[in-house]
Amino acid sequence: MTINKRIFLTAVLGATLFVSACNKKLDQLPTTSVATEEVYTSITGAEIGLTGIYSTFYKSDYYGRNYVVIPDLQADNMLLSAWANNVYSDIHRWTIHSGTYETLNFWAVAYPAIHRANVFLANIDKVPVLSGENAESVGTKKKVFKAHAQALRAMFMFDLVRMYCKFDLKDQLGLPFVTAPTTEIQHKRKTVQETYDQIVKDLNEAAAAIGDDNASSQTRVNKYFIAALQSRVYLYFQKWDLSIAAADKIMTVATFGYENTAANLLKLWRDDASTKEIIFKPAITEINEAKNYSIGQWLINDDVSRQKPNPDFVAPKAFAESFDMTDLRRAIYFRKDSVRSYKKDSIYVINKYPGNPAYASWQEKSNAPKLFRYAEVALNKMEAAYYIDKAVSKTLLKALRVARIPGYDVTIVDAYDDVTLLNQIREERRKELAFEGHRFFDLKRWGLGFTRSKEGDYQAAENAIGEIKADNYRWLWPIPQAERESNRLCDQNPGYAN
Repeated sequence: MTINKRIFLTAVLGATLFVSACNKKLDQLPTTSVATEEVYTSITGAEIGLTGIYSTFYKSDYYGRNYVVIPDLQADNMLLSAWANNVYSDIHRWTIHSGTYETLNFWAVAYPAIHRANVFLANIDKVPVLSGENAESVGTKKKVFKAHAQALRAMFMFDLVRMYCKFDLKDQLGLPFVTAPTTEIQHKRKTVQETYDQIVKDLNEAAAAIGDDNASSQTRVNKYFIAALQSRVYLYFQKWDLSIAAADKIMTVATFGYENTAANLLKLWRDDASTKEIIFKPAITEINEAKNYSIGQWLINDDVSRQKPNPDFVAPKAFAESFDMTDLRRAIYFRKDSVRSYKKDSIYVINKYPGNPAYASWQEKSNAPKLFRYAEVALNKMEAAYYIDKAVSKTLLKALRVARIPGYDVTIVDAYDDVTLLNQIREERRKELAFEGHRFFDLKRWGLGFTRSKEGDYQAAENAIGEIKADNYRWLWPIPQAERESNRLCDQNPGYAN
């Protein structure tokens, strides 16, 4: 069987679901396999099936590394170091093509995940009530589990849209997708509108069914996960009022807010701990999970004996120094240090994933990525409100800066004219969400390009690519060649040879 059929047919639309059969906590990685027909014979089996969908977050080609790193590396928040052995070179140099590994690998992770959700949703209502079980309790669990699967499918689909599609509801090139298991491998791309409608439908139905299930959890889908994703989706498609309404479902809850001390902000990033800011993060409860999130190994890569870093990616000097000296984020996001492969002077090492001490015995430099945070939700509302009520937008910008910059003078924001306000909202979003996998998508949806110049010998000359304009066709990733060889109905994005 060709690789293309492995991606779309066997991995995505096949008849067997591989999920955890062990009796560990459901937040943990699956380690064994169970056939579909065995999973849905009980509500316990169905819960194992749901765990199989969650396992997608641990993939290195998704939030295990690539989906966190690449959106900043392909844009202007990261520089590929001169000693990085050409890792991500196509991405960083804007030479991606339909055979680039990262474009292929993400497709090959996301579509099997959608398939698992499709299989789950096709079978969950068939789960019987076993002898001794409470029918009402089983019914409630089935309803809630279905909400989890729909919310996760919506996220997988939206993350594909962010990479491969325009944020234009009039565009014809959305995703090729199905919402039920099938053995058919020929699928045309649906329109962006049809793709968006399916994502919104899944989220609305999940929101209506989830209730207060896992409401205090940071590692499972709950009503706040759904609201945060809705706020993001609506923002990308310029549904300003809907983005604000979704954000308010979180921002009106008293337990959410900003960490406004250096100690607590450090705990958020070093210890993965904040009841105020974190909405969702993948669980890390064992060694295999910790190894999947060693992002700091790429960004810091300390030498144990000399305690000097040797990062593959570094921060642009101008960006790091754009943070005010009193900004709490500056000392937490960056570490100015000499590195083993560059002796001339100190450079800005990205320190946002320094390694959780609780996981150190399992994996150095491992941190859970924060897939949804209060700060992002507030920034979503801030940007959306700009187009509806600029006074609200200013109030939200002041609140973020007061939390991050002690003694901040809010009258600075009061003096902004409309153009300056929008630019400052965008700049604040860049700063706050740096190195979390947002920058490429934000520039893409704003219709803005960027310039990457040579700033030092720690940056290879070929990585100083100059200006990338907003109309560069590589703002859309190519559909992988392997997929199109199998699925002849799937049109390629414009600009790519095949």
